[in-house]
Amino acid sequence: MSIKRDVCFLAAIVVATGFIASCSGLKAPTSGGSNPMPTAASISPSSASVGSASFTLTVSGANFISLSTVQWNGSARPTTLVSSTQLKAQITSADIAAGGTASVTVSTPAPGGGTSSALTFAIGNPSPTAASMNPSSAVAGGAGFTLTVNGTNFISLSTVNWNGSARPTTFVSSAQLQAQITAADIATSGTVPVTVSTPTPGGGTSSALTFTVDNPSPTAASLNPTSAGAGGASFTLTVTGTNFLPTSTVQWNGSTRSTTFVSSTSLQAAITAADISAVSTASVTVLNPSPGGGTSAALTFTITTAVPAITLLTPGSAIVGGAGFTLAVTGNNFVSSSTVLWNGSVRPTTFVSSSSLQAAITAADIAAAGVAKITVSVNGSTTAPFTFLTGTSGGSNFAVISITQAAKDLVYDPVNQVLYLSVTGTAATHPNTICILNPTTATVSSAQPAGSNPNVLAISDDSQFLYAGIDGSASVQRFTLPSLATDINYALPTDSFGGGPFFALDLQVAPGAPHTTAVTLAVSGSSPAAQGGITIFDDSTARPTIAKGFGPGGGGGVLYDSLQWGSSATTLLAANNESTGFDFYTLSVNSSGITPNQDFPSTFSSFTSRIHFDAGTQLVYADDGHAVNPSTGAPAGNFSASGRMVPDSTVNKAFFMTGLGSSSVTISAYDLKLFSIIDAINLPVTGTPQRLIRWGQNGLAFNTDGGQIVLIGGNFVK
Repeated sequence: MSIKRDVCFLAAIVVATGFIASCSGLKAPTSGGSNPMPTAASISPSSASVGSASFTLTVSGANFISLSTVQWNGSARPTTLVSSTQLKAQITSADIAAGGTASVTVSTPAPGGGTSSALTFAIGNPSPTAASMNPSSAVAGGAGFTLTVNGTNFISLSTVNWNGSARPTTFVSSAQLQAQITAADIATSGTVPVTVSTPTPGGGTSSALTFTVDNPSPTAASLNPTSAGAGGASFTLTVTGTNFLPTSTVQWNGSTRSTTFVSSTSLQAAITAADISAVSTASVTVLNPSPGGGTSAALTFTITTAVPAITLLTPGSAIVGGAGFTLAVTGNNFVSSSTVLWNGSVRPTTFVSSSSLQAAITAADIAAAGVAKITVSVNGSTTAPFTFLTGTSGGSNFAVISITQAAKDLVYDPVNQVLYLSVTGTAATHPNTICILNPTTATVSSAQPAGSNPNVLAISDDSQFLYAGIDGSASVQRFTLPSLATDINYALPTDSFGGGPFFALDLQVAPGAPHTTAVTLAVSGSSPAAQGGITIFDDSTARPTIAKGFGPGGGGGVLYDSLQWGSSATTLLAANNESTGFDFYTLSVNSSGITPNQDFPSTFSSFTSRIHFDAGTQLVYADDGHAVNPSTGAPAGNFSASGRMVPDSTVNKAFFMTGLGSSSVTISAYDLKLFSIIDAINLPVTGTPQRLIRWGQNGLAFNTDGGQIVLIGGNFVK
């Protein structure tokens, strides 16, 4: 009886279980049957970002049972049966730690059962956002730096983009990246978009932040000139300072003037006659445009009461023993009471106009050879002197004085108005000295012992120092001016490969830096000679970095024979005149020394040719007639002459001496801009001319290897 009752109870449970399963829609395995094959139709969500938190994945489909499990890339995940059409699975953050796709299936065990077709879950990189950066600006021309970008959703594969180009990026955190920005990236001013990019899948590029590359703030340190007379002519004002740009402008009382960019430390501005028409002061500033930039502190330019000046004498020369004549003096700011002075003595003067006077010059005034200083006195003010040469020979527009004195080199001192000569030990008079040649008397007025065989000379542009290469002691001696007292001496090195001591093949003083010299070193008796390269000296201290020369262990085939500084003490120019390479070189100079910049082969065409830099035209001129733009090495023109030459943009002329090696030479004057001949004169000479220089307002001078110094003056030059 009890057994029957238990059987009936179990049957009731089975019936009830079947009823509940039927009512709930769940499918229970049938006694002795198979589990159904699951189908996965969709998932929610169907994607997530890399690095997101754990989440619940809902899988919708059919034929799910309580034993069904959600598989993530083939591995079961904790699964909850919601109904025969829905499962929920727990997906961890580790499951979505890397970008890509995951395969999602539903698996039901045997009997029957099986695995559904796969659904794809996308794991995308997050879309980055850039919120801020530090720094957000820099000054153009500055050094490279590290840029910090702050935002969200950064990953290790995210990169910082500078103007659309990726920069080396360091992942700090999901909220911060650091990128390396180079000096080239901020070389010029402007604005730069900065973005963050994260690669696919997902990812993307953030909105841009704006980085500003500012122009630097300029500083104006000095003016040249610092004053002018009211009513004077237009002129070029040079402003020296720092942080100048090609777009910088000089402001005159707040108004822009036509400005030429020379370098980051030098500008030139065209000041008109109207700017200095009345006595006053002008405020001079430099403006750098935005972004950044700004206006420098002001310098004061003084416009003084008009000062008279002489610009031309007619005639400009005379021959000893000639008759008296009327001297026409051309200039500006003359008044009716103006008087002409001859070597400080008043001469009868006729006022013609504010720009013209006439003076009576007697035969006694030109009875002896020499140079007279002509001045004009106006209301107690006296002009700067203008030179007038009385020669022993000459022509209608020039006069000549020949002086017997051997010299290796000569330079002119414009402040003290004398010439300095280097005289070697073989000279008959004044051997081993530096001589002072006074044009006023056309004689050597004094001689300073200099050591054994002084040779090449160089004078500082402020007439503070004279430097002389002393070949006999392989050194350079400095003299203070105008006394010509001996100052420092610095020894030149010895050729480490046994060629003997170096001597100064060429020697030049840096512009605006009287204590700095450039020396190209050579070995005596060697071919080629220029084997020691170039060394920069500050007083007697050599800067450590040299431009190596031709010799063993040197700089290859370079031959630095002739030197010239450029427009500043940061650029040196050189020429090869010993080999058929005929190179033109540009070199950069800094506090450490000198380094080669560019080599332009086949620029010149003759041996022993010197180069000359003219600050007015900013061009290099060679003795063989070539004119070169030192910025590009490109030809700027060519004179149809070759010999000894000197350019002078203040008179817009280039002077060439040809016919070297004969008993007479021709000196031709060429238009410096048109390269066309203007005039020519012929002179007898003793020996071969070595160096041609300008002196005074209307003078030329040269030395010969036959022991002759020749002074030329007159309107042929002016």
